[in-house]
Amino acid sequence: MMTVTAIEPFGRHKSRIFLDEEFWCVMTDADLSASGLVPGVGLSAEEKSQITLEVLVPHAKRKAMDLLKAESRTTDELRKRLCLAGFPQEAVDAAVAYVSSFGYLNDAACAEAYAYSSKGRRSAREIRMKLEQRGISPEDAEKAMLSAEIDDDTLLKDLIRKRMRGSTQFADQKERGRMMNFLLRRGFQADRIHEALAGIRTADRSDEE
Repeated sequence: MMTVTAIEPFGRHKSRIFLDEEFWCVMTDADLSASGLVPGVGLSAEEKSQITLEVLVPHAKRKAMDLLKAESRTTDELRKRLCLAGFPQEAVDAAVAYVSSFGYLNDAACAEAYAYSSKGRRSAREIRMKLEQRGISPEDAEKAMLSAEIDDDTLLKDLIRKRMRGSTQFADQKERGRMMNFLLRRGFQADRIHEALAGIRTADRSDEE
């Protein structure tokens, strides 16, 4: 037997429910009133499961659908948003399974869409890092990269050309260093940057020769 140890307001018309001093879920005030939960009342495992199945799971399913209507999300992103909304793990799992059954979750498609939208703007390393942060598996990320034909060499040259703004040489070593740091922040490997910059002269060096 568990005990409702606290009920705290959470946003508009909602409350956070704590069982045995640990956070359990967020419920609407209407559902809370209907459930009869108040601080100090006991709650059996069967009663908790019934509330989860009959109250929280339907809300979680609707929330999942609303989130996916707003924008495309990966499975990991959807899970995090549902957890932030205050649903317990059982309700989150049920909601994810529900939307997946309709084909509304497709991590591979999300990865491919992101790779294509990032092509020509981000390095392969940066794209992989972003996909990893979104919970995309290494396998799906690699397939997306291959499908989008991400070309680091071309992107690297284009970025250097744009930053040079028509100039054919660096004014000094500081300018070369700033270019190096800029490209490192964009996720390019140091050796590839050095190779790309090797043919560009630095004015202060050439003047000394």
